Amino acid sequence: MKKGLTIKKIILLCFGLCLLSFTISCEKNTGTDIYKVWYLLEVPAKFDVKINYNSDKYAAMGTMDTIHYTDTTYSPYTASLSENSSKIKVWVGNHAQRNHSLPYFIEAQFSSYTQFDNTAGKKYVMMVFANDTTLLDSIQFTPTFGKVKLSGDIPKNF
Repeated sequence: MKKGLTIKKIILLCFGLCLLSFTISCEKNTGTDIYKVWYLLEVPAKFDVKINYNSDKYAAMGTMDTIHYTDTTYSPYTASLSENSSKIKVWVGNHAQRNHSLPYFIEAQFSSYTQFDNTAGKKYVMMVFANDTTLLDSIQFTPTFGKVKLSGDIPKNF
Protein backbone atom coordinates (compact mmCIF):
# COMPACT_ATOMS: atom_id res chain seq x y z
CA MET A 1 0.00 0.00 0.00
CA LYS A 2 2.81 2.44 0.66
CA LYS A 3 4.08 1.90 -2.90
CA GLY A 4 0.67 2.81 -4.34
CA LEU A 5 0.51 5.94 -2.22
CA THR A 6 4.00 7.01 -3.33
CA ILE A 7 3.16 6.50 -7.00
CA LYS A 8 0.01 8.61 -6.59
CA LYS A 9 2.07 11.39 -4.99
CA ILE A 10 4.59 11.26 -7.85
CA ILE A 11 1.79 11.40 -10.43
CA LEU A 12 0.14 14.34 -8.63
CA LEU A 13 3.49 16.11 -8.33
CA CYS A 14 4.18 15.66 -12.06
CA PHE A 15 0.68 16.87 -12.92
CA GLY A 16 1.18 19.92 -10.66
CA LEU A 17 4.53 20.75 -12.28
CA CYS A 18 3.03 20.45 -15.77
CA LEU A 19 0.13 22.70 -14.78
CA LEU A 20 2.51 25.25 -13.25
CA SER A 21 4.76 25.34 -16.32
CA PHE A 22 1.73 25.72 -18.60
CA THR A 23 0.41 28.60 -16.49
CA ILE A 24 3.78 30.40 -16.49
CA SER A 25 4.20 29.99 -20.27
CA CYS A 26 0.81 31.65 -20.92
CA GLU A 27 1.79 35.10 -19.64
CA LYS A 28 0.33 38.16 -21.34
CA ASN A 29 2.52 39.47 -24.17
CA THR A 30 3.26 43.10 -23.28
CA GLY A 31 5.71 43.71 -26.11
CA THR A 32 9.32 44.71 -25.83
CA ASP A 33 10.39 47.34 -23.26
CA ILE A 34 12.81 49.18 -25.53
CA TYR A 35 12.44 49.36 -29.25
CA LYS A 36 14.07 51.20 -32.09
CA VAL A 37 12.22 53.18 -34.75
CA TRP A 38 13.97 53.58 -38.12
CA TYR A 39 13.22 56.20 -40.75
CA LEU A 40 14.26 55.79 -44.39
CA LEU A 41 13.98 58.47 -47.08
CA GLU A 42 15.05 57.92 -50.67
CA VAL A 43 17.03 60.84 -52.07
CA PRO A 44 18.16 61.61 -55.64
CA ALA A 45 21.81 62.05 -56.63
CA LYS A 46 21.67 65.85 -56.07
CA PHE A 47 19.46 66.85 -53.13
CA ASP A 48 18.67 69.61 -50.65
CA VAL A 49 16.21 68.45 -48.00
CA LYS A 50 14.96 69.56 -44.58
CA ILE A 51 13.91 66.69 -42.30
CA ASN A 52 11.93 66.72 -39.04
CA TYR A 53 11.56 63.41 -37.23
CA ASN A 54 11.12 61.97 -33.76
CA SER A 55 14.81 61.57 -32.91
CA ASP A 56 16.51 60.48 -29.69
CA LYS A 57 16.48 64.14 -28.60
CA TYR A 58 12.73 64.34 -29.18
CA ALA A 59 12.12 61.06 -27.31
CA ALA A 60 14.17 62.30 -24.33
CA MET A 61 13.31 66.01 -24.17
CA GLY A 62 10.34 66.63 -26.46
CA THR A 63 12.35 69.02 -28.66
CA MET A 64 12.21 68.52 -32.42
CA ASP A 65 14.92 70.08 -34.57
CA THR A 66 14.97 70.50 -38.33
CA ILE A 67 17.94 68.80 -39.98
CA HIS A 68 19.11 70.30 -43.27
CA TYR A 69 21.07 67.97 -45.55
CA THR A 70 22.51 68.52 -48.99
CA ASP A 71 24.46 66.15 -51.19
CA THR A 72 27.63 67.89 -49.99
CA THR A 73 26.87 67.54 -46.25
CA TYR A 74 25.48 64.01 -46.17
CA SER A 75 26.67 60.92 -47.97
CA PRO A 76 23.59 58.76 -48.46
CA TYR A 77 23.59 55.02 -47.92
CA THR A 78 22.80 52.67 -50.78
CA ALA A 79 20.11 50.11 -50.11
CA SER A 80 18.06 47.51 -51.93
CA LEU A 81 14.48 47.24 -50.72
CA SER A 82 14.06 43.71 -52.07
CA GLU A 83 16.04 41.04 -53.86
CA ASN A 84 14.66 42.19 -57.23
CA SER A 85 15.07 45.95 -56.74
CA SER A 86 17.99 48.06 -57.83
CA LYS A 87 20.08 50.01 -55.33
CA ILE A 88 18.76 53.39 -54.22
CA LYS A 89 20.34 56.24 -52.24
CA VAL A 90 18.70 56.80 -48.86
CA TRP A 91 18.92 58.93 -45.73
CA VAL A 92 18.47 56.82 -42.59
CA GLY A 93 17.65 58.03 -39.08
CA ASN A 94 16.59 56.18 -35.95
CA HIS A 95 15.88 56.48 -32.26
CA ALA A 96 15.37 54.17 -29.31
CA GLN A 97 12.44 54.66 -26.96
CA ARG A 98 10.57 53.06 -24.07
CA ASN A 99 7.35 55.03 -24.26
CA HIS A 100 4.91 53.08 -26.42
CA SER A 101 2.57 56.06 -26.64
CA LEU A 102 5.15 58.22 -28.46
CA PRO A 103 4.12 58.08 -32.14
CA TYR A 104 6.43 57.90 -35.12
CA PHE A 105 6.80 61.07 -37.18
CA ILE A 106 8.90 62.13 -40.15
CA GLU A 107 8.43 65.07 -42.48
CA ALA A 108 10.72 65.94 -45.39
CA GLN A 109 10.72 68.97 -47.65
CA PHE A 110 12.92 69.07 -50.75
CA SER A 111 14.06 72.45 -52.04
CA SER A 112 14.18 73.57 -55.65
CA TYR A 113 17.94 72.75 -55.70
CA THR A 114 17.07 69.06 -55.63
CA GLN A 115 17.52 67.34 -58.99
CA PHE A 116 14.92 64.58 -59.13
CA ASP A 117 14.89 61.90 -61.78
CA ASN A 118 11.82 62.97 -63.75
CA THR A 119 11.60 59.99 -66.08
CA ALA A 120 8.03 58.85 -66.58
CA GLY A 121 6.65 56.99 -63.62
CA LYS A 122 9.70 57.43 -61.35
CA LYS A 123 8.68 57.40 -57.69
CA TYR A 124 10.62 57.85 -54.46
CA VAL A 125 9.93 56.20 -51.13
CA MET A 126 9.72 57.09 -47.42
CA MET A 127 9.43 54.26 -44.84
CA VAL A 128 9.16 53.76 -41.08
CA PHE A 129 10.35 50.52 -39.42
CA ALA A 130 10.34 49.23 -35.85
CA ASN A 131 13.07 46.98 -34.47
CA ASP A 132 14.79 46.55 -37.84
CA THR A 133 12.23 44.29 -39.50
CA THR A 134 8.66 45.48 -38.98
CA LEU A 135 7.42 47.96 -41.59
CA LEU A 136 5.04 50.35 -39.83
CA ASP A 137 4.27 52.78 -42.66
CA SER A 138 5.45 53.80 -46.11
CA ILE A 139 4.63 56.12 -48.95
CA GLN A 140 5.72 56.36 -52.56
CA PHE A 141 5.81 59.89 -53.91
CA THR A 142 6.49 61.47 -57.26
CA PRO A 143 9.30 64.04 -57.50
CA THR A 144 8.05 66.99 -55.46
CA PHE A 145 9.25 70.14 -53.76
CA GLY A 146 6.41 70.04 -51.24
CA LYS A 147 6.29 68.25 -47.89
CA VAL A 148 6.09 64.50 -47.54
CA LYS A 149 5.00 63.25 -44.11
CA LEU A 150 4.37 59.97 -42.27
CA SER A 151 3.01 59.79 -38.72
CA GLY A 152 1.08 57.36 -36.60
CA ASP A 153 0.99 55.13 -33.55
CA ILE A 154 3.45 52.34 -32.87
CA PRO A 155 1.67 49.10 -31.98
CA LYS A 156 2.42 47.69 -28.52
CA ASN A 157 3.05 44.24 -29.96
CA PHE A 158 4.69 43.59 -33.29
